[in-house]
Amino acid sequence: MKTKNHSFLFPIILSFLVPLTVSVSLADDSASDLDRAGQAIRQSMKQLGVDKNDKGILLLTNAYYGRINGQGAEQYRDLLSDITGCTSGKRSLLDVHTPFNEALWFALCQKSTNKLVFSRLQGGTFQSQTIDATPDKLLQVKSWKQASEGLIGARTLFQVASIGLAWSAGTDWQLLKVAGFHDSIAPGVNIGYLFHSYLEKHMPGEKGDQWLFFGALPKCYMDTLQIMYDATLGKLKAFGVAMSKEQLSKYKTKGAMPCIVALKVNGSKDTCRGMVLGFSRKRIMDDLGVREADLNPKGGAYNPVFCIARIKGCMQMAKLKTEDQVKWIVEMRRFSGAASLAHRVCNAGGDPYAVIWAK
Repeated sequence: MKTKNHSFLFPIILSFLVPLTVSVSLADDSASDLDRAGQAIRQSMKQLGVDKNDKGILLLTNAYYGRINGQGAEQYRDLLSDITGCTSGKRSLLDVHTPFNEALWFALCQKSTNKLVFSRLQGGTFQSQTIDATPDKLLQVKSWKQASEGLIGARTLFQVASIGLAWSAGTDWQLLKVAGFHDSIAPGVNIGYLFHSYLEKHMPGEKGDQWLFFGALPKCYMDTLQIMYDATLGKLKAFGVAMSKEQLSKYKTKGAMPCIVALKVNGSKDTCRGMVLGFSRKRIMDDLGVREADLNPKGGAYNPVFCIARIKGCMQMAKLKTEDQVKWIVEMRRFSGAASLAHRVCNAGGDPYAVIWAK
């Protein structure tokens, strides 16, 4: 399924039909932001009616990445974890990637009630918004707009809602960790996981192998592969190039456009094996019941339908078995050669597929 870069979106979260914003500030003016954070998270727990270590709770926060007063906000992450009992090991605490200068925020989600309380440090106090995240309510244009006009804002709403609802639907925790790094979850992140599953079965790694990935086009699935394989751009193991639809059409196979080149290189054996993979957009849309008009609505990413369709798609994916979803993946080309072939492919300029199709 074609996914668009949505990092610029103004996401939405979950809120009652009338967004509720509350200011949390201790009476003592000398209280620190850390004290206020503790009070805010306790108030969130009270709002949801939960106690420390309760199951069915997910804590989302950007504290791992952000800074406060020029200092890292890691201590806030530890505080939130200590008060709620949510931890990464319990699969109840997820770090959400944001720029270093974004204000500290956290969200507490409850699976049984689909309620969510979002809090953000703002003007020396923690403001909060309570949201009804029931899919039938939130994933409607009017409710989505209304929620996004609250404290959470459109961009963060998409981050929190997409991850929170995917978690509630049963998305694999490994994939949710990728979503935390990506800052949200969309079908393209799921597709990256399916590329991984296909490679595991049809081109498994062996001792001494190194994985390289070339995204053309570089979309959400590339973040999944970079994180899962530790194949990052900075390590010269991930590459990408923008290609036009006309360029890609030359390599269309079995009704699919190419998305990635996966290369498995073994220096000691002087070998390079690889695959070009794509996916059947039509089959995915048919299986998920997603319409093209919803994926690419008028107004693009600024239209709530854009976000809603992607969240619904991810929730549907969470309910399907991986082996059924892998059927969407299209193997377009296999190739092999000396280890130097990887260099040729990854340094082919604007068209890595040209080297492969010429073999």
